[in-house]
Amino acid sequence: MVCREEVVEHVTARVIDEFGKLELRECRGGKVGFMVALEGIDGSGVSTHSRLVVDVLKRVVEGGWYRVLYSKEPTRGPLGFILWEVVQGLLPGLDDPPILALLFAADRFYHLYTMPISGNLKGIVDALASGYIVVLDRYKYSSLAYQSALAPKGLKAPMDWIAVVNAYAPPAHILVYLDVDPQTAVSRIARDRLDIHLFENAGKLGIVRDGFLKLVE
Repeated sequence: MVCREEVVEHVTARVIDEFGKLELRECRGGKVGFMVALEGIDGSGVSTHSRLVVDVLKRVVEGGWYRVLYSKEPTRGPLGFILWEVVQGLLPGLDDPPILALLFAADRFYHLYTMPISGNLKGIVDALASGYIVVLDRYKYSSLAYQSALAPKGLKAPMDWIAVVNAYAPPAHILVYLDVDPQTAVSRIARDRLDIHLFENAGKLGIVRDGFLKLVE
């Protein structure tokens, strides 16, 4: 099993490599940043590793034109709040994949284009244009994997349709997928949390994992 330190070292090495490649790209009189997205099933350590990567990057590359920003999906905005309620099972009827896919896409566009970031910056795209290296704790790839998996009522949202719904969400410059056995993930969730969210059992997470593996082939 790959240890946490190896994952963080690998991701930061990739970012530093991209840092050199993108050095000549400019916007608004400064350097253009880039997006790093970490993905994986629930219990894979996406949030933990995202924050660790941000901490290392702030020590290694922050300064000059480049700054480092951590952000997460769902957001803490109005639509993100609804989504957090849905995944905790508090809003029955909104948990079918087509509905979830549209809610996540709407929250994602808010995240990308209008969410207040810092100062006059609005949205992740604005931050990228202003020279930020943005580390995302989940992105559109989670929608593709989760909402195309089995729903509580057996209803699916086709992956191709979800991709169309997210057509205005630019791809990440670097995509990191953390692959974890579903049973291990469920054990971690049971150990670390009192509540179990939508999809958080080994059978459903196995289907979601298959979706992620299809995306990263």
